[in-house]
Amino acid sequence: MIKKTISIIFFVFGFYTCYSQYTFQHIFKSPLFQKIGNIIEINNGDILFPIITVDPVVSKIMKINNEGEIIDSIIISNIPNCIFTLYKYNDDFFFACGYKLENSKYSFWLRKYDYNFQLLKELSFSISGYLYLYCNPIIVNKKNNIIISFSCDSTSNIEYANLLEINPNCEIIKYKKFMFYPMDYIWEIIQKDSIYYTFVGGLLHKAPFCVVYKLDSAFNILNVYNYSLPWSNTYLNNTKWLNDSIILLSGETDNYIPPHLEKTKKILEETKIIKIKVDTCLHTINDTLFTKNDSNNFIGWKKNLDFVDVNNIFLGSFATKDGGGYFSNYYSHLVLYKIDSAFHLKWEKEYGGDANYVLISIKATQDGGCVLAGTRYDYLTQNEETDPFIMKVNSEGNISWVHNLPDEFIKLKVYPNPGIDKLIVNNPPQNTKLILYDTNGQTQIMQSLNQSNRVNTTTLKSGIYYYQIVNSKGKVIGTGKWIKAEE
Repeated sequence: MIKKTISIIFFVFGFYTCYSQYTFQHIFKSPLFQKIGNIIEINNGDILFPIITVDPVVSKIMKINNEGEIIDSIIISNIPNCIFTLYKYNDDFFFACGYKLENSKYSFWLRKYDYNFQLLKELSFSISGYLYLYCNPIIVNKKNNIIISFSCDSTSNIEYANLLEINPNCEIIKYKKFMFYPMDYIWEIIQKDSIYYTFVGGLLHKAPFCVVYKLDSAFNILNVYNYSLPWSNTYLNNTKWLNDSIILLSGETDNYIPPHLEKTKKILEETKIIKIKVDTCLHTINDTLFTKNDSNNFIGWKKNLDFVDVNNIFLGSFATKDGGGYFSNYYSHLVLYKIDSAFHLKWEKEYGGDANYVLISIKATQDGGCVLAGTRYDYLTQNEETDPFIMKVNSEGNISWVHNLPDEFIKLKVYPNPGIDKLIVNNPPQNTKLILYDTNGQTQIMQSLNQSNRVNTTTLKSGIYYYQIVNSKGKVIGTGKWIKAEE
């Protein structure tokens, strides 16, 4: 086990005071191109996620607690590998999967760990060609085996989707290879009774949804639903059971019209969520669409839909002016929606805008908040190398600087708010100071509160500011938003 100290850079995205939940944001800096995978949460609230370094290809799995502190990590560097997907099986162990590269040949790689990062079992499955990491769904079936899919290019440039049933000891029970058209990526799997449904490629067009294959327990194809249009070449579909008979499906749609029909039509990607009843077949109940004016609204690349409470559903995307790649020269925003089970929007929050952010995965957490993970790239300061980020927001979607809010926090009050020429800190502890930031994160005032709890703000422009109150040990004991009104 290797414990790493990784520099943490905090950014100000626009946030408010957080009283009830821990919030944090980390950027994992490196001169190398890095990616980040999906997120799992264990019962004590710790968060696990993989980070992959490219050239050389090395994976590590990070563990942070619910205060955002890095508490453990493991680096897998004995062989070129890419661990991109984590899956929590139960309270005792989880699976990590991706690929490894030996003698210029790829193998699908499944590893079973306990939560102290002790390796318990592993499986290596030789493949022909390159394995695609984003489409790597895992579920547990009625026999408590895992059903897992991965897709790869063969040496003849033919794409295959592979579907396996594997028991908890990492032994293959069943295996089948598929060639689907137009895309051979299984993005999601669900099981209803003894039937599996695999969601393959495609956009969520006005036709109900992407291509869905109905399989029996032996992985034989029984039926195919809602074949998508042949020029539909994007993907990104996530499912989650809303109850015993209804699933939610999220993905992308666009207003693309083939060039021979309309050459001047602008393409804009949009985020869509659909409610589907599952019985002997699939029935669309209702859907809704989320758009961003003059921007593409790309769904999170790996995991974009999650909830703990069915009336507090998180849907993650990112908005950009271009095609949404890792190395865009356009700055982008992360977008997080919170909706109820009837698809009513509770709130919509944006984060970022100071670089190119690509959302990879989200995870709804036990405390009612949500964790977002992805990559950040600034073409002005970085040369085709991305830095992974992970950020935690509370149930209202707000981020705070502070990791831990001690008891003194609830006693502090800043007033008048809004104010004009002053702000006052009510009963600050001894040897504390106030730091006031603007919305760009620039310090405007830093003042000791030893002699006076009154801070002169006459030199500030009207607008929104954020404050920290820091004790003698450098620990933040209070944060919040303060507004200077117009005189």
